[in-house]
This record gives sequence, C-alpha cells and structure tokens, in this order.
Amino acid sequence: MELIIRHDNNQICGDWLKEGLGNEYSFEFKTIPDPGSPEFLNLPEKIKNVLKLDKPDLIISRRVNDRETPIIIIEITHHKPVSQHIEQRMVRVIAAAEQGVAAIYITPELVIGSKKKDGKYVPARWPFNTKHFELMYKIGNINKVPTIFFYYPTKDGIILDDINYPDNPKINTDESKKIFYCLSNLLQETKNINDINFSFLNNKVVNNEFSKQISLAIKKYEINTNANSTHEIVPTKKLKEYLISKKFIDKFPSNKKKNIDWVDKTFDNLPNRIVTREDTLILKPKLNDSRLFNHSGDPYVGMLGSFDYAFCRWGPNIEDRKMNLIFVPQNKDDAVFSKVFANAYNSFYNKKNSPFKKDNLAKIEDQFKVAHHLQYGSTFTKNRPLKIYSHFCDLIVFKDGILVF
Repeated sequence: MELIIRHDNNQICGDWLKEGLGNEYSFEFKTIPDPGSPEFLNLPEKIKNVLKLDKPDLIISRRVNDRETPIIIIEITHHKPVSQHIEQRMVRVIAAAEQGVAAIYITPELVIGSKKKDGKYVPARWPFNTKHFELMYKIGNINKVPTIFFYYPTKDGIILDDINYPDNPKINTDESKKIFYCLSNLLQETKNINDINFSFLNNKVVNNEFSKQISLAIKKYEINTNANSTHEIVPTKKLKEYLISKKFIDKFPSNKKKNIDWVDKTFDNLPNRIVTREDTLILKPKLNDSRLFNHSGDPYVGMLGSFDYAFCRWGPNIEDRKMNLIFVPQNKDDAVFSKVFANAYNSFYNKKNSPFKKDNLAKIEDQFKVAHHLQYGSTFTKNRPLKIYSHFCDLIVFKDGILVF
C-alpha cells in the first residue's frame, strides 16, 4: 500500500511512523505547506479543511481515484497530560473528524517529576484525566469516525522516547505496538473506501479501541457550578439580562439607557438558531495576563473546542447544537474589543504585504496569494486563535460590543 505522509517540518516524526508501520507500505514524505502558497493551493480540498483550524503532527493519505485523500491524522505529545495541554490539541482532532478523517492522539498516562512550591522543588504527579476519553468518544461518535487516545510509553512515570527518533514514542513497547496495530487496521480498512457502506468502524479492532473509551472514562466532563467557575449555563431567554447585570457588556458606562438600547438592538438581530436554543453555555475564564492571542490563545481556544463537543454539539455541523456556546473574556485587556482583539484582527490587513492591499502582481507569489484570498478569504491564513474563535463561538461578548457568528 502506498502512503503519503505529510508532516509539519518534522521528518523525524515521519521516519518514526515508517519504522513502526513496517515494510508492507511504501512512503512518500511531504511537508504541510503554508496557506497562500502554490503548494497549498494544490492540496485537495479535504486536506485544506483538515488544516482549517490548526496543523496536526502527521497526516496519512492514500491516492484514491487519483487524488491524495487524507485517512488519518496523528497527534503526539509527551508533555504533562494536564487538561489544558490535552485540550489545546483537540481542535486538530475535531477538524479531522468533521472531514471524516480518523484521529489518533498519543499522550502519557502519567508523568512524575517535580514542581516549585514555596521556593522549593517538591515531588509531583500529573495523571491523564480520564474525562478526555469521554470527549474523544463524543467527537468520533458524532462524526461517525474513530478518534482514539493511546498512551505514550512510560516507565514509573518517566517518558520513554525512541533513541533513534527523539521526542517520539519508543517503538519496541507494548503501548507503541497497540498504536501501530490499530493504525494498520485503519489503513487496511481503506481498501473498501469506495464501498457505499464504507466505515473505519467496520473494522473490529478499530471499533473495539474506539468503543472501549466509554468504559475508560471513569471521570466525566461536568459543568462546574462553583461561584468562581470559568463557565456557567444561563437560560437563553435570560441571557440579555444576565450580560447587562454582570456588566459583561458595558459599552456606555455613564449612560445606562444607551447601553441597554445597544444590547436590545443587537439581540433583536440575533440569528434564530441562537435565540431558539433553550440554554447558553458561557465560557468566562479570568486570567491575570492577556491570553486572547498570547500562547496561541491557549487555554481559551482549547476549552472552546472541547466544551462544544462535551456539552453543546449533537451533530457534525457547527449549527447542530442543543446549547449556545459564547465566550466572555475576563482579563481587563481581553475584555475590550478595541484593545487586544482589534489589534490582532487588524494586524493581517495592516501588514505591508497583505494580499488585500495588492494593486499589482509584482512578484510571482502574488498571483497565488491574491487568488487564494479571493477564493478563501482569510479562512486559512488568519492566526490560529482567530480561526478557532470564529469556528466555535456563537457570540463573543466584549465590554464594548458583541461579535455575532
């Protein structure tokens, strides 16, 4: 079987995959191109859409009907498996699943080390939270495609990297053998990809690995009802009153009537799908430092994708929600549109070489960049946080205005 392996400028990761899968496959390695480039425009639409929110570590494709067709994405991390680390990569799994592409996510079960406390280093443990099994299963079940966690090999809480492929799982371990056995079964199932009833889940090995995540999810995603929680559920019919009373929207602080009038007119024009959903989930994290765009928007962006599938989504399309998802940033700078958000939003257009400012085709690459932006706008070229906010949010509420999606 001939495979095309795309990686994010990490050939070592591709070589690790080749070693693990063995000799029954042939491999063609390619990098994941940058949006706007001729190479990106040459990608099949399905791969472009897999890349819509972020770049996965690996994309495994086959030629189907003479077209490069993505089959599986792989995410690999050996960082501590705390929730924000797990969730920040989850949008890559979601983007793949929404395109019918299987996803394998490799992360440690437990990392043991030390952390600083009161000026001293003390022993610490970072276990994988099993609630993420539930989330992974929901993503796959809603999109009818396997999305599966596997554990990165460890010994007594110490990461086992492969000596020949640094920062990748040690191949000769029980954990890695399970990974490659599942990958082989996923790939073998694609021999039936043109069948009308094709599904990765027709494969018994794949179906078992995917389905057992339900029993592995000892903990579950739950709405935290504590007073200082980062999230809250509000009846949609009371949402307007809630936002005003909490002063989350306070465009005219010295004129209460004008402020209420602004909110009233905004709510009068909300899409029907938002108004008719019974409840609204409000994500309102409060951090000391601005995080809307710093650190690639994490933990905000990871939480949005995870909360969507954990609580709101019932179907594969973004409108298939039983509950609204709105984002209310609480950091004093993030909370005002005209401060942090506007700067990032405007930065793409304000760049000296922004394709939206071109009035001539002075360079060869200009021909491709202008055409790309005529066809896709900034769908693929805007920064990662903007991609994710605009994909998952029904509303983003700032002190000085509301973005409606």
